[in-house]
Amino acid sequence: MILLGGFVAMQDVTAYRDTAKEFDLPMIDYLFDVLLKLMNLMLIKPQNVRQVWLDYIRSGIPRELLSNFLQLRADYKSARLQSEVRNYLER
Repeated sequence: MILLGGFVAMQDVTAYRDTAKEFDLPMIDYLFDVLLKLMNLMLIKPQNVRQVWLDYIRSGIPRELLSNFLQLRADYKSARLQSEVRNYLER
């Protein structure tokens, strides 16, 4: 059920982004793209978090912001993401 809610939220934000594009404001487009990436962190499999984290760091998303979103995952502790995030932040 949580996953379904995540997909619905992604669809909603995508629709908002599409509407915002009509204003032709690059900063707003960028912020919606970042928001969609952060929401994607909530939906990916735990074993894919490391690679996605590294990709997002390379794209300029701050580590602390990524960490805050990862901590919102329902499986944050059970998937052992907590220790991995600590390692990511130390790099």
